[in-house]
Amino acid sequence: MTPADAGTPLAETAAAPPPAPRKARAWSTLLALAGVVLFWWLASLPSVGGRPLIAGPLSTFTALREAGATLWLDLLATFGRAAVGLALGTLAGVVAGLAVAAVARAAPAFEAVLDVARSIPPVVWLPIFLLGLGYSESARVATIAAGVAVIMAVAVTTAVRAPRSVRAEMLLVAGAGWWRRLAWTQPWESLPALLVGLRVSTAMAIVVATVTEMVAGAPHGVGARIVSAQVAGDTPQLTAAIVLVGLAGWALGLLLRAAERAAAASVG
Repeated sequence: MTPADAGTPLAETAAAPPPAPRKARAWSTLLALAGVVLFWWLASLPSVGGRPLIAGPLSTFTALREAGATLWLDLLATFGRAAVGLALGTLAGVVAGLAVAAVARAAPAFEAVLDVARSIPPVVWLPIFLLGLGYSESARVATIAAGVAVIMAVAVTTAVRAPRSVRAEMLLVAGAGWWRRLAWTQPWESLPALLVGLRVSTAMAIVVATVTEMVAGAPHGVGARIVSAQVAGDTPQLTAAIVLVGLAGWALGLLLRAAERAAAASVG
């Protein structure tokens, strides 16, 4: 027994699970990828009028290569719209969440307003913004911001309703004022809940940006490209656009999950 082992409780040593072998994780990843490719290939077999509804893996990756930079520019256009709407919606959502949380302390039933707003699909606001702003970039961005604002407002109210932390209780016992307690605990202790809201909002922003491009039209964007490929019957380009936006959103989600874990570890 080493000196380090001597200071470790026996219960903790026994309860700690053994690390998973790297070889097992590699095989698990390979099997998962093989399963996805197999399912994808099977899904590409059905066809209508001799044309497959979904392109297979090989033809999709060929379409990705042939599309070149234009497909990536469309992806950047969609993510740019989503980013602008995400920024505006996050700002509006934080302000709205703080306002609802303040009012709900005196009238708890008022918080049901957020539940009703959360039940409304964000894309249904698009016709209203189109009427007010026309078929413009502003209408698309406003629709994205509206969907994000509701999610972030819910995240803010959830963080405000959370029980006081040990640090906040200690400051209260020590006689610290409201502003000092707020300054010494926020926004760090609310960061995990806010990052969860931001991750969900990011996924929502990408979805709404793509849908608004498909419904309202746009000069550039993945949604506009998908509609063009559908009209032309170009199934490989259609599938390539769907796969690319899905992979990009998945990679962005991984980064935000890593930020959530880092924030939770710092608070804990």
